[in-house]
Amino acid sequence: MVIIGIIIALIIIGFVVKSYSPHNRSLESYWGLQIPSDFKEVYYTSIVGFHGDGFRYTIFETHNDVHLSFIKVFYNQQNKTIEDFIDRVIDNLAVTEDKKPPINQPYYWWVISGDKYYNNTLVIVYIPKDKMYYFFEEFQ
Repeated sequence: MVIIGIIIALIIIGFVVKSYSPHNRSLESYWGLQIPSDFKEVYYTSIVGFHGDGFRYTIFETHNDVHLSFIKVFYNQQNKTIEDFIDRVIDNLAVTEDKKPPINQPYYWWVISGDKYYNNTLVIVYIPKDKMYYFFEEFQ
């Protein structure tokens, strides 16, 4: 009977942990963002080394038509440097084709670079057609 109770407790804990996205909080605290409450995390993967170096990739969906207000300035012209950065992150994480952003469609982008001590970078890409936000992080 005790074993069944432990199994049920672990299932409940697993469900609660899976439904809660601690990555929202890390994006907010590390990068100083305020992630809108209606953002739903639909994919997350990372590879982080012992010293904190590595890559993280998160996809959020929203049901709002345009939700760019949480970022002060988005750029809407295609940018080869941004696309190369995206390719580097998704290649290092071995992201499958179905989880890659459709950057052949019109998109908005924004970048945050690290401070003088850390060369970390966050790129956010918004695809209006899909109402999806893609967060690409590199930590060095």
